[in-house]
Amino acid sequence: MGCQGHSQVVDHMVADLKGKCVFNFTDNLVVYSLSVSEQFRQVLRRQQSMGFTLNRHKLVLGASEIKYLEYYLSSRGVGGFPRRWN
Repeated sequence: MGCQGHSQVVDHMVADLKGKCVFNFTDNLVVYSLSVSEQFRQVLRRQQSMGFTLNRHKLVLGASEIKYLEYYLSSRGVGGFPRRWN
């Protein structure tokens, strides 16, 4: 399956959770909640049932803020961060 097909599968997998506790870009998922919620467990079960695995190097749990696609994401909202060219 190509990248676009994989992205469509992931998009379909979380379609009913988008805007509630999940957003995705291609095959990357961000699950947000104030606690380890049932929605988070639901996303993990769906991934497992479809044969997807988590990349432990990308996995972040319990963070109040993350960097994602050139942005900071937090409960305060979304903000950009400056690029550093060296």
